[in-house]
Formats: sequence, C-alpha cells, structure tokens
Amino acid sequence: MFGDEVTVVQTVVGGQMYNGIDCYIVNNQINSQDTVTETIDKTTLKSIRTETYPINETGNGVIMDTSCNYSVKPYPLSVGKTWTVAGNFTQTLLLPGGNQTTTETFSNTYKVESIEGITVPAGIFQCFKIVRYDSNNSVIETDWVTDVTKGVSVKSVVNLSTDIPNMSEFTIELISYSLAE
Repeated sequence: MFGDEVTVVQTVVGGQMYNGIDCYIVNNQINSQDTVTETIDKTTLKSIRTETYPINETGNGVIMDTSCNYSVKPYPLSVGKTWTVAGNFTQTLLLPGGNQTTTETFSNTYKVESIEGITVPAGIFQCFKIVRYDSNNSVIETDWVTDVTKGVSVKSVVNLSTDIPNMSEFTIELISYSLAE
C-alpha cells in the first residue's frame, strides 16, 4: 500500500457522547471500498476511537481506542502555542480464534510554529503549521490546519519509524471539501 495513491472521502455522519466526550462520528471511505469509522473529539479534533471492518480478506477487524490528557486544549490556535498530550493507545484485533489486545503509552508535544500559505489540490489556504514531537523531541508529524475547513488538516506530513524499509514519510493532502452549515 505504501507508495500507492490512496483517496479517502471523509463524511461526518452524526455526533454522540463517547466516554463522556462530545464527538463527531466520521466515516472514511478508502478508495471507494473499505470504510473506517472514527469517533473524533469535538474540542481537539483528534480521533479517540477507530473501527475498521474488515482489515483483510479473512474478515478480521480492528478497534483502536486512544485516551488523552491535554496540558491545555489546542483551540484556539495561535503562533507559539504549545501543549502536551499524554495517554494510552489500545489496539484490539478481532480474530476468529479470539481477540488480541495491546496497549501502549505515549507523550507528544505539539507546537504551533507559524502561519503559512499552503497550496494543495483543494486550493490555497492560510494555515497554522503544527508540529508534533515525541518524548525524544523527534518530529512525528507536521499538520497545516485552517478554520476554512473547520480544523481538518489541509496537509499532513507523517514521519515513519526506521522499521519501514525505503519509506521515511508520507504526505496527505486535501483534494476537495464541502461543508454543510
């Protein structure tokens, strides 16, 4: 899959409370085939639950839950603003012989580095450039976010670990969008 072009269509299909958090429910259709459902925290616009069925030909699925503690809420954004997010990431593989669950802890720091003009297939946007660092101060991801798209990233560059051969990063760009009022 890496190195191939992938199109994801995101549609907000509703809202609900999840673990006491007011959330959007978003369906992500990948290459007009697979659907991934995300539960996204309305105040941080970060996914706190992802459900994928199936993840492969055998019909297995995966559920990913993320619990986060924010040092400060990220919004409203301003240049120079920083915040830390610490929490747990739990992944459950739904397998015929029984589920397999793993949990990892994480701590990331986010910094709004600048405001930049970004050109992507969806247009030209003035965006906040937000850089996410891991606990070793290594860059994990850079996002360009604007209020025009209601906080949805216009562009993301994700740095990958060294355990993926011949791949150091991948880029996600907004190709189109529509907003219902």
